[in-house]
Amino acid sequence: MLPSAPLRLTSRCAHAHLALGWIQHLYDWDWESGQAEFERALQANPSFAEAYHLKGIFLAVRQRVPEAEEAFARALELDPLSQVIRTHTAMVPFFSNDPAGAELRLQAAIDMDASFAEAYWNLGMVYECQERYQNAADTFQKAIQ
Repeated sequence: MLPSAPLRLTSRCAHAHLALGWIQHLYDWDWESGQAEFERALQANPSFAEAYHLKGIFLAVRQRVPEAEEAFARALELDPLSQVIRTHTAMVPFFSNDPAGAELRLQAAIDMDASFAEAYWNLGMVYECQERYQNAADTFQKAIQ
């Protein structure tokens, strides 16, 4: 058994700052501290696609559209084949009350990889919000398959 010791956050560990920022965002709803940790992660590693990705989600949920678009664009520039990042770009229009824009982005993700279940799942949620219930059910079924 390892001795218990307090964990320490080093300014050089981008992953640690990203994890802390996500915890502060998702669980603590401490937006300011969460954003500061995302920035620290990117200072430690400016080429960290996942940090731009999670920062984009954070900003999309907060309806900070230009900043979210910029973060997602940088994430895709660094990791252009990431289906999860491409799928999550739909959060920007979705949380900005633009379901048609979200649908377009999700369809583009599906066109790139028709086997990526999360894109179908998110598209099903968009259809559900639009009260297109049969489309939603069919799309959720594709996600399950």
